[in-house]
Amino acid sequence: MDVVKKIYHYAEPNLTLVGWMGFVGFPVYYYIWAFMFPQPYESMLLRGFCAVVLLVLALRDYIPSYLQKYLPYYYVATITFCLPFFFMFMLLMNDWSTVWVMSLMACIFLHVLLVHESKVLFLQTILSIIAAALTTWTIKGEITYNMVMWPYIPIFLFTYVFGNLFYFRNQAEHESKVSIAKAFGAGIAHEMRNPLSALKTSVDVIQSTLPNGHDRSSDSYTISAKDLEVVTELLEGADEVIRNGNEAIDLLLTSIDKNRVSNSTFTRHSIQQVIEDTL
Repeated sequence: MDVVKKIYHYAEPNLTLVGWMGFVGFPVYYYIWAFMFPQPYESMLLRGFCAVVLLVLALRDYIPSYLQKYLPYYYVATITFCLPFFFMFMLLMNDWSTVWVMSLMACIFLHVLLVHESKVLFLQTILSIIAAALTTWTIKGEITYNMVMWPYIPIFLFTYVFGNLFYFRNQAEHESKVSIAKAFGAGIAHEMRNPLSALKTSVDVIQSTLPNGHDRSSDSYTISAKDLEVVTELLEGADEVIRNGNEAIDLLLTSIDKNRVSNSTFTRHSIQQVIEDTL
């Protein structure tokens, strides 16, 4: 699926950091919540599994090449298990303690950052809630309406929905800028090809017009007035081509950074002169 590969490609620059933080963070927080600030429920086995699967992301460059193509799907599955499922499960098992409510909020922010596609994000969340509820029911033997702290639900929904909307807006704006830059780059490459060809032709003509510089038989050379006129015209034309090329490059740079406007091509004009020329 292209959307899965897109998610992975977008998150890839941060995967090493995410992998190592998860590998270290899950065991460390087991110690914190089990001994320093004891919580009703903790699981070193579950945290150890999360740490190991995240370590694979940190060491993804060492994975055999024939398995590399499966990394996007592995990434999405790992994030689903280690973020929404794990934190929702721990929240339910700890009876909605304040620590795990705050932890789930942090999980939501991180989830939005790592999975920027809305459909995948909400699908992961829904599946994780269902899986966490079923797992809790299997362990506790029951899960009732009263076991859910419903006042927190609107806060979680607000964080998910509006966090995703704001992030999607920023992402869309970024992709728009990249698309414009690519379009201008392609346009500039196309427009510069003909001037460069003209410059190459001018250089060839000048080389054929001027005396052979490798001939050391004389200290001075002569050139006819006609040839000199041709060379002068070619140099003026080349200068015009170069100036137009610089203007095109300035246009490209300005399109990338809208706050950067080059005034190198600005020219003063008299309003009176413009009106007179028009009339």
